[in-house]
Amino acid sequence: MTQVYLLDSDHLCSLLREALSWSENVSSLMVSALNGSILAYAYRDTTPSIKDMRTQSTTMTAAYTVASEDVLVFEAQNMGAISVIAPVADHLLLAVTGPEPKQKKALQNGLGQSQEHGQMANGIDAHTEEEGREENDNHEEDSDTQKIREDLEAVSQELASVLREELAVMKWPDDM
Repeated sequence: MTQVYLLDSDHLCSLLREALSWSENVSSLMVSALNGSILAYAYRDTTPSIKDMRTQSTTMTAAYTVASEDVLVFEAQNMGAISVIAPVADHLLLAVTGPEPKQKKALQNGLGQSQEHGQMANGIDAHTEEEGREENDNHEEDSDTQKIREDLEAVSQELASVLREELAVMKWPDDM
């Protein structure tokens, strides 16, 4: 039994903290069991409350178990952030999460900019320079979202590979 290793949460957390530097688009990394138990985590900014982390872990593991995909790209409704969820071992998942999206400011009268500029002026659509800028902003947001997704997928693949290698050298009770 001297060859049995347990998951070293300190080592696992240091691997995750190190992996945060791989891409500025990664805001958090989490390793969870399929039952939602948090085994290790790293956050770029302040660490959320344990309740928020549990909600994040439970939401992601539930989404993964419902999906029939090997790797799941998922947008959490509670945060709006994109996550890539990948298995690293039996019953262990890695979640790589990007930044929360920037919220568009609503106007004081409650109408969004697109609603305000879509009004008719003398029977002709009122197209302004701001509408053109808004369309460019939407296009930039789409390309930003695509870049974030690609970064998250790349970090997920690389980190999942590292974690799988580490777990492969461990002795499990079944191996005894």
